[in-house]
Amino acid sequence: MLSAIVLLLAMKRGQALSQYPLLGTVFFSLLAFAAGFPPGGDLAAEELRLSEGNFQEEFAGGADVSGELLAALAYETGDAPLDINEIRLDYPGAELAEEVCVRFTTSDGRYYALNAYDGQGRYGEPPTLPIPTRHDKELRTYSNGDFLVLAFAGGCDGGAPKTFIAARVNMADAPDHLLAYVNINRGRVGARLMHEGREVAKDPDCERPETSHVAYSRICSLPVKELPSGKPMTLWIDVTSLIGTGTSRDYAVFAW
Repeated sequence: MLSAIVLLLAMKRGQALSQYPLLGTVFFSLLAFAAGFPPGGDLAAEELRLSEGNFQEEFAGGADVSGELLAALAYETGDAPLDINEIRLDYPGAELAEEVCVRFTTSDGRYYALNAYDGQGRYGEPPTLPIPTRHDKELRTYSNGDFLVLAFAGGCDGGAPKTFIAARVNMADAPDHLLAYVNINRGRVGARLMHEGREVAKDPDCERPETSHVAYSRICSLPVKELPSGKPMTLWIDVTSLIGTGTSRDYAVFAW
């Protein structure tokens, strides 16, 4: 309602604004604020841009699996057919990082892509990730839940500490659960989300998938409705071996 009123006033006062440039600058800043865009910087953007270079991907008959514990981090989305034009990230803008590295894999390990995206600018909503794939036909045979996304702030060359960013795969509704896909052979797995020293979500016993997958072996489901919005958190993955010994690993996480 407010944005509509401001726009109407703009149409009626256009001549006055053109006569007073400073007044016009202030006015249109208020208009952007009323429309829901972030104050200062760029208006809300819709898409992250690929960094320079070609989109790096491969689709092979065999499975090539990473040995990393955390295989993917995304909101629960169901098993509808995959739409690669609707992959989004909970990425707020350059205040988090000026570059974002994103890894795409399929649950059977056949598809793999690792690419850097330009994180310049600010975003009023989760931006989409362009995927100029040569394997569109093959990827359309997968469901949302079989397309795994692992994104983190920073370049793909490693080195710096990583903040992992929650992904949204073809989501139409607000998320209920954040899923951490874990790759481990044996033992019991649990997961916790911490914020400022307080536990805000927990899955004490991460489940095995209904069918065997190559890219991961457990799914940790963390309720997100009560999570602090737009705040950095820490994801702890706790592994208990068959003989009862335990180990934990922590990941910095950002969710919108």
